[in-house]
Amino acid sequence: MPSVALTSSQIALITKGGEGKTPYGELISDLLSKHFLKDNRSIEDLQLPMVVTSAFEELPSYFSFYLLCEKRKSVGKFFFEIVSRWAVPGKLMNTSICFAMDFAMLDDLEKIYSIAKVQIPLTAKWDLEVLKRNLDILLQEIKLGAGSTYHAHRILEMRGVSSSQKIGLIQEQITGLMERFPKRFDYDIFTLMQHFFLVSKEEFKAIRECAHLVRVVSVLYFLRKDLIKRIEKLPEKREIFLQMKRARLNLPLGVKNVLAICVGVSFLRENEVFAKRHLARAIQTLLPDVKVVEESYIEVEEGEYPIHLLYLEIEKDDREIFEEEEIRLLKKELPSSLLARVEHLLRPVFMPRNEEEVMRNIIILSHQLKYVKDLPQIMISFDEQTDKSLSFTVIIVRVLDKNSVPLSSHLKMFNSQYEVYIERERKLGRVRNRYFKEVCVLKVKLPINPFLREDDSVDLYAARKEIVMELQKVVGEVRDYNGGMLIKQSETFYSLKKLLRGVGAQHKLLLENFFHAIYPIESRSFLNPKDLKTLFLFLISSQQSGKKGCNLQVKMQNHACITLIEFYDLHLKQNVINEIGKLNIISRKLVQLHLQTVNGIYLGYIYLEHSKKRRDAFLKAVQASLDF
Repeated sequence: MPSVALTSSQIALITKGGEGKTPYGELISDLLSKHFLKDNRSIEDLQLPMVVTSAFEELPSYFSFYLLCEKRKSVGKFFFEIVSRWAVPGKLMNTSICFAMDFAMLDDLEKIYSIAKVQIPLTAKWDLEVLKRNLDILLQEIKLGAGSTYHAHRILEMRGVSSSQKIGLIQEQITGLMERFPKRFDYDIFTLMQHFFLVSKEEFKAIRECAHLVRVVSVLYFLRKDLIKRIEKLPEKREIFLQMKRARLNLPLGVKNVLAICVGVSFLRENEVFAKRHLARAIQTLLPDVKVVEESYIEVEEGEYPIHLLYLEIEKDDREIFEEEEIRLLKKELPSSLLARVEHLLRPVFMPRNEEEVMRNIIILSHQLKYVKDLPQIMISFDEQTDKSLSFTVIIVRVLDKNSVPLSSHLKMFNSQYEVYIERERKLGRVRNRYFKEVCVLKVKLPINPFLREDDSVDLYAARKEIVMELQKVVGEVRDYNGGMLIKQSETFYSLKKLLRGVGAQHKLLLENFFHAIYPIESRSFLNPKDLKTLFLFLISSQQSGKKGCNLQVKMQNHACITLIEFYDLHLKQNVINEIGKLNIISRKLVQLHLQTVNGIYLGYIYLEHSKKRRDAFLKAVQASLDF
């Protein structure tokens, strides 16, 4: 805008016909004297902002709006938008005159004012009638918007603006934030804003308020900055930051209450995936009665850093507002849950089945059948994984008696979602030279989704267990030749979950990873679940403490010494392992935990020893290796 400086006396002089200092000065003086400074009032006496109009005349005619206010950013644009679009609602009015200028008085140059005029032509009687009915409300909104940039944006937004105009309003607000907080915002926020709105649909922007969208872009920007700082400091440690806030969606049928969630995650390796399904599952584990708002998911990828930014909205089934307690629960539990759900994509393995191994396994199972009453022998081998299914080879060897029915007639008893077919079926020898042995090789294909864990890894043990249960429907009770130890491990794991109760359910994935990180493997079958419970509670305590560095937890019992050490350095872990190795403890007495999570590196021991002297020596060796 052009700027002009005048004194009050100069304005009065020009009004009386004196010469103006500039063309702008004459114009401003004329507008002030005719429309605002009547009865010899000074500009300081006015209650700004002030809006006046011309009188209504017979058609066709022109109708003018005049605005005087203290200078505010984009006030001229706001004045033009609201007059041209809403003087006659539903009709875009042409403007025959439109201008705005800034000026100041010479006796107070720091205080700057804006004066503006918009003139519209009126030709239709209907337009004139609508303008008369709408004028009072329109003038009130002009005054409100001219006095506050925030209200100006809100008025235009509530009046309805196009997507491009809304983005323009958002950009103006972000520019204002940069001017107010230059240390917190930089120009790269506009790159993020551009990417965010590029991947979002028009419907997404239409039903969300400008203030909310500004908040989302700002929060994602701060999450990105914080993640970059952490990556530069600890590149080997995964970080997940999140922010959430209640929001409202302005739908045609009313307002919908939602909870807006912004998430930032750092990746450690290539081929890692973290998307809508991971975030939604984690949320629904904590709050089962919520669902994702349709078309609310947006993700922004960072090109320079291994960072992923996500935005998602959730709603309750009853559309009620989210309670503070529910939000606190998500803020407390969701970060750790999300850390465990980052998915690692693996390349498919090409490994054709070894037929010699199949024949060898058939012979092994056949030798297990010595009596007519012996249970059918089965052996299950994993073959292949695709994005949709898991494939297994199942060998069944059984003794045929007079009541035996061909397996092919019973395959329909399998779950209809499973693909099962017989690859080969033949007789191979007799029991007591009377009863034939029959071997049947099955190909079983299961859908993969029911066997995905929380981190989208495949639980082959659960899939294998499902096959055994389905086979028992077909041939009755069986002996799982290569699954005996798995059954014992399952019993131990079930007992451990029962002892932990709610803690185990709350940390389901961590508990599974913990149990399968126990070595030697056979110890998972005979360990006392109470000792495992102690070690797992040490792990939970360590993760929740937030302490940095090397931490040692110990519990001495009459039959065992249980320890857990948390590291942030693999070299320290190796020092402990080397020191314990010098004690020459037999493997069946020394149970070890080797676990690495996103929160740290853990080494645990359960030293099964009744001698107090030896338990003390073991603990001293651990402490010495840590320099405690």
